Amino acid sequence: LILFLLELCGDEYGAGVMDAGIRRAPAYQAAYGYAVTARNVARQMDGAGDLVLELELLVRMWPSEGPVMAEAVAPEPAMGTQIARARLAASLL
Repeated sequence: LILFLLELCGDEYGAGVMDAGIRRAPAYQAAYGYAVTARNVARQMDGAGDLVLELELLVRMWPSEGPVMAEAVAPEPAMGTQIARARLAASLL
């Protein structure tokens, strides 16, 4: 489930953000929802401390207010890197 949510998060973020600017707000917001859901699922798993940490870092890549309109957001490569780190942590469970 977490890997699926991370896949959706990456797809939606890529569709919603271009050149560190929001291009499609609904996709940008959906990506945040997938990241938060993945983090919440991981929090319920035993022995998933590293995964929870990586997912928390992923969620914190959005503004502290959540997926709000902003002048600049996390660049797509940085988001992709953090998603990859979370996927690696998930695969090690």
